[in-house]
Amino acid sequence: MSATPTPAPLRIVLVDDEPKASSMLRFHLEHLSSTRPLNILAEYDEPEKALEALPDLEYDLLFIDIQMPTLSGFGLLAALKAANATPPAVIFATAHDAFAIQAIRVAALDYLLKPVDEDELQQAVERAGAYLDAQATSKPEQRDHAQPGKAAHAANDPRIETLLQAWERQRRGVERWALPTFEGLQFVDPSMLSHAEADGNYTRMHPIEGPALLLSKPLKQLEDELEARGFFRIHHSHMVNLEQVDRYVRGDGGYVLLLNGTQLNVSRGRRNPFLERLGWGKGKE
Repeated sequence: MSATPTPAPLRIVLVDDEPKASSMLRFHLEHLSSTRPLNILAEYDEPEKALEALPDLEYDLLFIDIQMPTLSGFGLLAALKAANATPPAVIFATAHDAFAIQAIRVAALDYLLKPVDEDELQQAVERAGAYLDAQATSKPEQRDHAQPGKAAHAANDPRIETLLQAWERQRRGVERWALPTFEGLQFVDPSMLSHAEADGNYTRMHPIEGPALLLSKPLKQLEDELEARGFFRIHHSHMVNLEQVDRYVRGDGGYVLLLNGTQLNVSRGRRNPFLERLGWGKGKE
């Protein structure tokens, strides 16, 4: 009786703007009890570098962090698809993003919540391997003629198309956000907001230009909704739109300058998480 052949190695690429998170994921992957060998080909801490390299790289599975400051994981995936370089298989990682998770679930793709659980990681890797095996069996002619890094079966993966469509629908839906005022609801485009300011039991929502809106809810009650729209708490009194941050200036906690010239203090307790969110590690100076 002939021995069962060893499955081909699963060639993996990691994309995460947080080096610590990427290192931890690599560690977990290297210690998984996988049914097949795992080969980590490359790691990228800048999505733009990944976008440049991946179309010419032969790989099987891409791990993507969703929340990256310059180009989101979904944005990277959309750019790869536009370049006819859709990944053969994808697993997403996120700290917590309700909008992203909903889109991923709609597409029946895998995601991992940070910090990564090793059992969940193993299950996700096994599912990705099984999916690739099924694709290779059903479309062997495509695998034989695929260009490096551009497996033909990936270009028409309906799950990727479903994900990007769901993401685009959510982006369009978020553009008209209903904010509770004392008169009723004010509909705004979140990208046109610079920061939110706590004001006792109320919140002052500051647009990039013009007067602030006084909302009928405290900042604490709006925090989850703001985080889902790209805001980050830098102080017990302030959450900033990360897209509007122009500069961070060092100090006791330091402060940020926004693109519209607004200066806001960063509390000592929020400095490290804020700089990590921007990809600067643990508050390195």
